[in-house]
Amino acid sequence: MDPASPSILVVDDEHDVGYLLTRWLTDEGYVCEHAANAEAALEYLGRKNVDLVIPDIRVPGRSGMEMLYDIRE
Repeated sequence: MDPASPSILVVDDEHDVGYLLTRWLTDEGYVCEHAANAEAALEYLGRKNVDLVIPDIRVPGRSGMEMLYDIRE
């Protein structure tokens, strides 16, 4: 995989959905990771930069929209 490929973080608490999205995007040439909730996603983003975050709107703890607001800040 090309390290210059765009990177994506998928945030979804449903393992099967997160896995399928991650697999599909990886097969399309993206560098893709999966986080099961907003806290895990924010922790991941504290260590690595990504080009795009695809959140589930309803995840345990903090909504996907709230998480995107936190990322923007």
